[in-house]
Amino acid sequence: MRTVALDTNVLIDAFHGDESFRPRLASADRILVSPVVFSEFLAGFDDSRSGRAAKERFRAFLAL
Repeated sequence: MRTVALDTNVLIDAFHGDESFRPRLASADRILVSPVVFSEFLAGFDDSRSGRAAKERFRAFLAL
């Protein structure tokens, strides 16, 4: 079983449209995001000037 663990930088890059990570994720059987990484990523939205729009984009991103 191939497992890929994502870090905050990958999540941020992906959220901003970088798709270079997709081939690795496509070949993974399991994708992990630690609670710490997830919290760091979410904390960025608390500081975001775009507030509501950023949270909606985040929900759409998670749906992927």
